[in-house]
Amino acid sequence: MSFNSVPAFSFCIRGRSTGNSATHPLGRQVRNFNGPIGGNVLPGDLVGGYYVQPTVFKDHNKMRIFQEEIFGPVVSVTTFKDDAEALEIASDTLYGLGAGVWTRDSNRAYRFGRAIQAGRVWTNCYHAYPAHAAFGGYKQSGIGRETHKMMLDQTSRPRICWSAIARRSSASSDRLLASLARPWQGRAIVLKSEKTMHAKVSATPAALELIAEIVADHGPVLFHQSGGCCDGSSPMCYPLAGFIVGDQDVLLGHIGDAPFYIGASQFEAWKHTDLIIDVVPGRGGMFSLDNGPEKRFLTRSTICAV
Repeated sequence: MSFNSVPAFSFCIRGRSTGNSATHPLGRQVRNFNGPIGGNVLPGDLVGGYYVQPTVFKDHNKMRIFQEEIFGPVVSVTTFKDDAEALEIASDTLYGLGAGVWTRDSNRAYRFGRAIQAGRVWTNCYHAYPAHAAFGGYKQSGIGRETHKMMLDQTSRPRICWSAIARRSSASSDRLLASLARPWQGRAIVLKSEKTMHAKVSATPAALELIAEIVADHGPVLFHQSGGCCDGSSPMCYPLAGFIVGDQDVLLGHIGDAPFYIGASQFEAWKHTDLIIDVVPGRGGMFSLDNGPEKRFLTRSTICAV
């Protein structure tokens, strides 16, 4: 494919989500690009925007532009010597939502499909989403699965109730029925308080500083780490009055004055660890309040005493 055969289209990302394109790390990589195709910021009337030519990077897998998802016409290409190196490169990422394998060898297709650390592996196709297939990822691409009946296991628990039916009402049964008729959210708070753990979550000074900045702009906040796909596998920061906590959420503790909740299924996997909320460069989750300042919250963990 020659440079002249590059399609004549481009993309635009709002400055709010990327920051200044001249200073953003990925923007600098595009501008300093010396690869085989594209890489130029479009001139003329588009020079003041965030428009670039379709771009192909050919380099090594450790580059940031290989490791992060780019919402634009950018593809990163690298080479490998054998199957072992190809598998190593394919799984050398923080994420693992989907992967693709192209091969005429059915044995290789089977081995790669089982070995690549991704929640879905396409063979000789890509982006096929049958409605009955479970969807979810590995590592920081999430915990749990969607679009399948197994997702019910992540959000529910069985319960059996026995009732002795009296012939006449009593004052105690009337009080019980009245309490059950109250809004569910009030009962959820009682349930969560029984499951609250002590000193299971803490924050670094950098995290506390970012929390203070967010609170100054948005008012009181809470954190929720649900363990869902992509964004939900990171600590999400929400306005305190804008998020309804469910009766399956566990209150781990507070960082600063902000309560920190975690989904019950993820708590079962992490209950023997202490969580440390830190701050690293990057953008937060799409609906999280740390999306925008080019730094985001990150959950680290240490083994705690059982």
